[in-house]
Amino acid sequence: MLSKILLLLLISLTLNANEKMNQEKNLFELPSGCDFSKVGNNHTMKTNCSPVLKDPHFSEFTGLLINCPKEYIWTKNDSIENYQSFPNGGNNSPLKFTISGLAKIPDSTLKFDSDISYEIIVVAVDQKTAKVYSSKMIKNGRSGTKPVSTLSKNNLTHDFIRKHYFNIDLVSNAGLPISEAVYTVYAMIGDYKSNVMSVTTKFKND
Repeated sequence: MLSKILLLLLISLTLNANEKMNQEKNLFELPSGCDFSKVGNNHTMKTNCSPVLKDPHFSEFTGLLINCPKEYIWTKNDSIENYQSFPNGGNNSPLKFTISGLAKIPDSTLKFDSDISYEIIVVAVDQKTAKVYSSKMIKNGRSGTKPVSTLSKNNLTHDFIRKHYFNIDLVSNAGLPISEAVYTVYAMIGDYKSNVMSVTTKFKND
């Protein structure tokens, strides 16, 4: 019963988010056909898969955007434990569920400094079980940035709106299972929520 309630709530949130995004879709593009396997985990750099604002300097868009492939195809019975891991949370495994994103939000959103990419939460919800897998990016072995004590919503003289990029693999960071499923994926920070995407995971045919 609880799973059905959660799914109904998620559908409602999805419809509201997509309605807003449909009104703003002429302001941005989500690259298709790019190679997500080359996108590093926990990276804050723009990649070929990152969402793109059509007007990079004077865009009216404010909020969060994500991009990811429609499906990930994995080898059955494989595990990330079979591959080398790196200190930044990445690995050389082909078993990835990578999301690339762009945030264009005010500095004061969470009272953090200009690098707030590490405070964005990326969420994947299994559409069948309603199980949630979520994570922030990991920085030097831990998530989050340090608040700036002199920066608050009450004493900002200039509340700049800046662009931030984020790239995260939910297999490595959130323990998303290597199994076949369909996920609803989005990102959020403060009062902002991204566009919503659907991603299917499946195994290669033998």
